[in-house]
Amino acid sequence: MFYGTAVMGALSLVQGASFAIDLTPKYLGSLVYLSVFGSVLAFGIYFTLVGRIGASQAAYSTLLFPLVALTVSTFYEGYQWHANAVIGLALILLGNLVMFCRPSWLEMFRRKAVAG
Repeated sequence: MFYGTAVMGALSLVQGASFAIDLTPKYLGSLVYLSVFGSVLAFGIYFTLVGRIGASQAAYSTLLFPLVALTVSTFYEGYQWHANAVIGLALILLGNLVMFCRPSWLEMFRRKAVAG
């Protein structure tokens, strides 16, 4: 995170961006929301999930974040779905299906594909 912050800070300085904090209620409210819900609670919940089901299984839950984000954006921001978003989400869900399916179930499909 430090390296990312350093690179973004350097790029902002090169582009002449301002680092002044906007003291409007809308900006401060969004900052508090992202700090509390997007960082503190989200990481706490994620680490609880890691403790319950393990890191390898919990990591796959992060693949669902784009689905949640696009759904929320659809309802609250009027996001218009495009083919690339649908294809991307289908690939994410297919990847989750492959990872969570029993190997015997996948072997059945492989045998049918080879035989057919």
